[in-house]
Amino acid sequence: MRRQTMGESALAFVREQAAEMARIRGGMGTCEDADAVHDLRVSIRTARSAIRSFGAFLPSGVTALDEPLKAVFRRLGEVRDWDIALGHWAKLGPGDAGSGEVKAVLERRRESARRQAARAVSAPCAIDALGAAVRVPNLRSGGATVTPEAAAPDLVEAALARAKKAARGASGGGAAEIHLFRRRVKRLRYTLDSFSDLYGREAKACLREMKATQDLTGRFMDTVGFSRRLMGLRKLSVAGRRAAEAAERKADREAQRLASRIAVRCARFGGGTWKALGKRMVAQRRALWKAEE
Repeated sequence: MRRQTMGESALAFVREQAAEMARIRGGMGTCEDADAVHDLRVSIRTARSAIRSFGAFLPSGVTALDEPLKAVFRRLGEVRDWDIALGHWAKLGPGDAGSGEVKAVLERRRESARRQAARAVSAPCAIDALGAAVRVPNLRSGGATVTPEAAAPDLVEAALARAKKAARGASGGGAAEIHLFRRRVKRLRYTLDSFSDLYGREAKACLREMKATQDLTGRFMDTVGFSRRLMGLRKLSVAGRRAAEAAERKADREAQRLASRIAVRCARFGGGTWKALGKRMVAQRRALWKAEE
């Protein structure tokens, strides 16, 4: 029985995500369903990660849709960000005379974001284009003879190197650097997850570690984003501005606390569980070479 090539495997994965996007989009109607918005963003993010990680093995008609999908993803992200801001306001808002005013402004911004996102996901859009691209008859992918087993070590090691470099930058606590670290870990996680069956428990341990890192850095970025959105509110009354500034101070303190925890994770990133995975990959790579002799 012929073994599936890396190109065939990558294309099959993107096809699955294209079908999942279409399914979620078909049932969400408007962008008022926070769970549907979240699920669609996850599916788009997963497909884009595959396109960027495995682009060398995918047809150009598929890889060309990375940027159009990014535009849809960002519109949906605006809805999520205002949802998060309202959730933070419920916890951090001072509850004084200006709180109701700030909440009302946040809700109006969310409604505007929902309308724009609804237009972005309405057909035809990048979601439809991806669905059409992966259904082209006799679609040929790259890496005609490369198997997932042969491709996996180089892809995982390259993604790990980028994440480790980002970890060194993020250890200083800067928001931009932590955001980059989060993105690199996310890409690494999706890449490794694609090959988790090859690397067993060592891969699963690394995936658990990355999930915890993503959760922590996600909380940091949400908190920083909330503070920045409050700072960007205009035409508030004196009471409203006072309420917003009080919540900003609380958010900034929380962000500093989270940044300290992230610095500890950054210092440890790439050790322990990753060394065990590295040994597993070396052993399997040698076994593959021996089988090809």
